[in-house]
Amino acid sequence: MNIKNYTSTVETSRSMARIEELLVEIGATNINKQYAEKVCTGITFLLFDAQLQQTIAFHLKAQVEEC
Repeated sequence: MNIKNYTSTVETSRSMARIEELLVEIGATNINKQYAEKVCTGITFLLFDAQLQQTIAFHLKAQVEEC
């Protein structure tokens, strides 16, 4: 399946809950969502890298305008 420009029929809240579940499964901590005009515009989370022995911050920006 080509996911470029893919739009899901699943409710946003359900998708976000599933994303959070998956992040927790891989050890993410401090999961935060950013909102603008009542729409989630991104998610930020922390993962500990055992090889580097440090926590790394990740920010994934939603492309809301393309949905």
